Formats: sequence, C-alpha cells, structure tokens
Amino acid sequence: MAQISAITGRRPPDPFAAHGAAGENRRAEPKSAARTPETEALDAEQGRAVVAKASADAATAFARLDALREDLAKAADARGALSADDLAALDSRLAQLRGELDRLAGEGAVGGANLLSRTAATVVTPSGDRISIAARPLDGESLGLAGLTIADTASLRAAAGRVALATAEVQTKSYALAAAAGVLTPERPDPGVEAFEKARAARAAAPAAGTAAAALDEALARRKAMASGRAGVGRHDAGAGTILDLFT
Repeated sequence: MAQISAITGRRPPDPFAAHGAAGENRRAEPKSAARTPETEALDAEQGRAVVAKASADAATAFARLDALREDLAKAADARGALSADDLAALDSRLAQLRGELDRLAGEGAVGGANLLSRTAATVVTPSGDRISIAARPLDGESLGLAGLTIADTASLRAAAGRVALATAEVQTKSYALAAAAGVLTPERPDPGVEAFEKARAARAAAPAAGTAAAALDEALARRKAMASGRAGVGRHDAGAGTILDLFT
C-alpha cells in the first residue's frame, strides 16, 4: 500500500519571547504527552467530509484573524495615544475573536473526527492507500492567544504581534487542509470527453423496443432492403443509414 503523509506545520518563532510585555502573556507549554493527538480511522467518504469541514472553518478563522491583525497593526502604528475607550474596544474584539476560534475548533467535528482540535485522521481510499492527515488545532490556546489582553500601548503592540503570528499559522493550516482536500477528491474526467463517451455508448446500444429510435431503425432497415432489391445482388452495402435515407 502507498503511504501519503501530510506535512505537519511548525509555528514561526515568537519574536516577543524575550520581551517582558509579551512575557506577561506567555503561556506555559503543557507536557508533550498531553498534546499527543488521537487518530481516527476513516473511509474515503468520511475523510472528504471531515477535511471539507475543517478546511472551510480554517478559511473562516483566517479571515477573522486577518481583519483583526490589520486593525491592531494600524492602532499600534497610530500617532498619538489611544483613548481608554479605544483600547477597551480592541480588547473586546480580541476576546470576541478568541471565543469564535474556540467555537470553530469545538464545532469542527464530523462524526468522531475533528481536525481543528487534536484529532488526526488516517483515511483509507478504495484503492487501499492510507492518507495520514495531521490535526490543525485552531483554538485560542493553541494559537498563543489565551490570556492575551489589551490595556495600554505596550500590551497593544504585544497583542498585534501575537495576532500576526496566529494569522500566519492559521493561513498555513488552511493551505494544508485545502491540499488534503485536493488529494481526497477524486479526479473527474473532462466534461466534454465524458459527454462524448455517453453519446457514443448510447449510439452503440440497441434501442429499446417500442421507442421512437426503434421505429426509426425498423423503417431504415425496410428502406435499405427495398433499395437493395432494386439495385440487384451486385450492390455494395453502404453501412448504417440515417433518417435522410427515408426521403431519397
């Protein structure tokens, strides 16, 4: 059997790790054993459904993150101090986005598999190939957004950097899921070739008794027999007739 493995994405290095402002929001990494993903065995149809759901939700998460990233970058680069209301509004948007990411990750399950949580998948195709698809967690904690707040200029800049990193990470995950969806989607033949093959098969098949096509074939056969009788034994068979032969 062929074995196809999805590339596991790596988070970019955190440029704020050495600074105190980001250090206040830095989360403790749990033990590796706690992060070991479960693996769900799926057939091809289940695999396509799971990957399609995860891919669509990852695209939604990327769009939301990218919009907030842009607004935080503008606010961080703005000349002059932001008001307390401005900072509170940005902090509220950050919390709202974190909740939405957690919701997408929690509701990404199809059956028993959820690629946006910590469930990997192994899809067995009809040909017997086994395709391994890594989990792509999208919750706020996995993206480094847990506990992140905006209260002043320093925390705003730290949040802008963290959200930028999370946006790049989710974009990478979205690309990986889209690639997995492409691998699992069976290739369709060219529509023109497919239509031609159907038409050729229909022409080659004998028409069903009682249909208009059967009546036409019978009329052409009688017309051909009559023409052969007039021409004598020496006439060569011209092959299958058409409806125009009925009028000659």
